[in-house]
Amino acid sequence: IFILYDRDATGMKKARDYSKQYGLNAFFINKRFNAKDTSDAVKLNGFSEVKNWIIETLNATMRKTTTSIVHKKNR
Repeated sequence: IFILYDRDATGMKKARDYSKQYGLNAFFINKRFNAKDTSDAVKLNGFSEVKNWIIETLNATMRKTTTSIVHKKNR
C-alpha cells in the first residue's frame, strides 16, 4: 500500500502522519508536472506521462523496500 496525497501542506502532513502511524510509503506528484495532485498532472501532462512516472516510482520504491527487507533478514 502506498500513499499518494496532494502536494500541498495538508496532503504532505497527512501522508507523513499515515506513513509513521501505519509504516506505509508515501510519495507525491513530481514537481516537474507543475501540479499538486494526480488529476492536475494528467490534465497538464497527459495520462501516459503521469502513468509511466507512477509505475517507475512504484517500481523503484518496491526495489528499495525489497532490498532493505532482504538486508535486514540476512543480518
